[in-house]
Amino acid sequence: MSPQNALWAALWAVLAASVAGDVTLDLGDTSHSGVWVVRSGDGRTKATAAVPGGVYSDLLHAGVLNQSLYYRFNDVEYRWVAESDWTFSRHFTADAELLDCARVELVCDGIDTVSNVSINGRLVGTTDSQFVRYVFDVKAALREGDNEISVSAASYVVPPECVPPVQNGFCHANHIRKMQASFSWDWGPAFPNAGVWRPLRLVGMQAVALRDVMVRAQPVTAGSVTDTWRVQPSLLLSVAVPASVSYTAAVPGVDAQVSGSFTVEPTSAEVVLEPLVTRALTLDDLWWPNGPIGRPTLQTLTLCLNVTAPVSQTLPCRNVTFGLREVVLVQDPVDDADPDKGLTFYFRVNGVEVFAKGSNWIPADVLTERVTPAYLRSLLTSARDANMNMLRVWGGGIYEDDTFYALADELGLMVWQDVMFACSMYPADAAFLSSVRAEVYTQLWRLQHHPSIVLWAGNNENEQALHQNWYGTAGDFERYKADYVTLYVDTVRDELIRVLGDHDSFVTSSPSNGRRSDEQGYVSDNPGSSLYGDVHVYEYARDMWDERIFPGAAEVSEPADLAYHSDWAGHRQHHAMGNAELLAEIGQHFALPQDVDGAGGFRDIVYLSQVNQALAIRSETEHYRRGRSELDADGRGRTMGAMFWQLNDIWQAPTWAAIEYGGRWRALQYAARRFFAPLLASVYVTGRGDSREVVVYAVSDLPEDIADVSLRVSVHRWDRFDEPQTRLVANLTVSAAAAQRVWSAPLADLLPDTGLQLLRAALVDRSTGAELAQPSELYVEPFQNVRLSVANVRVAAVSAAALDNRLSTDRLLVTVAADAPAPFVWLETPLAGRFSDNGFTQLEAEVQVEFLADEPTDSATLFKSLTVRSLQDAYQQ
Repeated sequence: MSPQNALWAALWAVLAASVAGDVTLDLGDTSHSGVWVVRSGDGRTKATAAVPGGVYSDLLHAGVLNQSLYYRFNDVEYRWVAESDWTFSRHFTADAELLDCARVELVCDGIDTVSNVSINGRLVGTTDSQFVRYVFDVKAALREGDNEISVSAASYVVPPECVPPVQNGFCHANHIRKMQASFSWDWGPAFPNAGVWRPLRLVGMQAVALRDVMVRAQPVTAGSVTDTWRVQPSLLLSVAVPASVSYTAAVPGVDAQVSGSFTVEPTSAEVVLEPLVTRALTLDDLWWPNGPIGRPTLQTLTLCLNVTAPVSQTLPCRNVTFGLREVVLVQDPVDDADPDKGLTFYFRVNGVEVFAKGSNWIPADVLTERVTPAYLRSLLTSARDANMNMLRVWGGGIYEDDTFYALADELGLMVWQDVMFACSMYPADAAFLSSVRAEVYTQLWRLQHHPSIVLWAGNNENEQALHQNWYGTAGDFERYKADYVTLYVDTVRDELIRVLGDHDSFVTSSPSNGRRSDEQGYVSDNPGSSLYGDVHVYEYARDMWDERIFPGAAEVSEPADLAYHSDWAGHRQHHAMGNAELLAEIGQHFALPQDVDGAGGFRDIVYLSQVNQALAIRSETEHYRRGRSELDADGRGRTMGAMFWQLNDIWQAPTWAAIEYGGRWRALQYAARRFFAPLLASVYVTGRGDSREVVVYAVSDLPEDIADVSLRVSVHRWDRFDEPQTRLVANLTVSAAAAQRVWSAPLADLLPDTGLQLLRAALVDRSTGAELAQPSELYVEPFQNVRLSVANVRVAAVSAAALDNRLSTDRLLVTVAADAPAPFVWLETPLAGRFSDNGFTQLEAEVQVEFLADEPTDSATLFKSLTVRSLQDAYQQ
């Protein structure tokens, strides 16, 4: 047997071994069978509880809360829950094997939030952060046989500022390390939970116990990603007694292995192991973001520890999934001759410049215990399937469950991870900073091995808030700035550098000017500058279909009750003046229903709001994608990212989300799949009056040029199906990873009657005429001025799709028929699934789309359930 094979044989023998050692007692139970009980502080309310879980879910299960949290005004009606103190308790048995361990720890992966933890009436620890893993030495509190643990969670009363009244929220959330959005936001309700929200267990050890594994991987020679790589494991241990430990570590997928030994002293210990060196890699060995460049290949590190002294003990082997990728946040001068023109801000992955395409992630539910792995998979797969390659985990939510990041790894979704601070000034006293440092330490050790996480940001919008005096800080600016630097630089960034050894994967805020903000003392002269870093763009008044209103930034990272003016509709709208702004934005391009408070008018407004949002975000995003290869005289341009606000929803309400609460795609998500496509013909109008021009860009994320391409420009009529007038621009070469202007023409020549005509542009194969990407439409005229005919859009047929010589039960073909061109055809069904396209403009008498069902169904069931509408239906009241 060769030495290499002998090593593998020894490693797998260790994997198979089962040697008595550490003792773990899981204290969780989600059965609501009475193992855990929750009681209110006044003793009036008692219910069975689930751990992990939360008090709202427990009270719903017990019938104490007898309506859905999201029903009508229950975010206010159920406020008494958050204003009460709650104690969670259970009995458990501790046997002699556990008590004979040298050390017994209570490991609390997540307690929400301020609590006292007691065993047998003895206080063993306190908590003050939802985001810290607390580990308490509890051996002295245990007894053989029956024991009782209790977690007493307190309600929250802290100063100073309150959220706006329109949000129906709680005050003072910035003083507690807890999901800030659980106290309400301008898109979500206030249900600040309490309970043990992540696993809780007792761990007994004779010598050491393994908590976390960190994996640093980088090319032996920086930038040489197809050479050998160095894989550096680090361990976080609990240590009961001085111990000697031997180890083996292997990454079979890249032929890397190592063995060694170390010694540790009691208490928590960080140990850096010897590095593993891989074979020379291929591009297929690397982890790539979702897109046309490569697959998100994952590797597995198998780590086995053996205690050799003072006892002989084999610990269970640990498998850690990670990825081999080199990520650089590039912030270089856009013009070496003129540094005042600003800096780039983009990600280079494995040597390739990547345009960040994606959205912002908020918590999938206000009660985290209701979020299932299947729901997370549905939402993240939806992001992947809409051609996204990045999600920003927004700083007012939570550090997501391990499942979220594992899915992002698998699907190739880069993660921009905010630290959980948002839209507030925060304390900077010693106790608060100590808690924050523990929070950052917990999350870095838990999450570092995920290749999807490419950037950490210290907060959401707090640099901008401080500079622009959002919260009345101008009168004592220097004090607030000092606190800001103490918190985000001296504490958060300092801990990140200490743990990761890297500050290049951190920006202090989002938005910020990146390196420029650092140079200016971490609060820039203009945090919203389009010459540096990332910017957040919000617009509620101007015409969002007009691309000229948007900046040329380096990166851009951020709707009886069914009556528009009902109390309920107003209650659900948490953005101040939001419903009025919606009507104003819609009214710039569409005729408003005559009666928005009638059932039909309300339904039409909901439809129009979704269409308007989709087209507005399309206009903005395509503007940024066209800017990736351009730079104006002032330094604006070279835009390398666009992440719209927001991907998912937390409840049913008029929000910015592209995906409804529950997972159904809205019009924006379907539009995102089109405007984030790897290859895009982006068409728009520039200029004013008689000098207006139609301009077409070819935008490509593809790694290679495409030759022999033609641009097909077709002019269609709105009033009837007719053979379009077509122009063909031949002999184009679409450049790789670039945006290039490929054609322009005077608008008046192309569309002499914009109220009766529209334009469609498509990139096609010159020899075959086959479309290389989905065509793009240009809508020049507000639809109040467009002369539409009655379309009579209808579902003509549903049939099973033929796949591999069989008829599918989860992919069905839907044929949509119309008598005239129909803008924004919208299909709906209560069946779970989504369409291959929706919200599309129908320019042919029949169009086919696929319905991708989440569960098997049949043609008749889908046909019966379908409804369809177009813009004409909203105009025919």
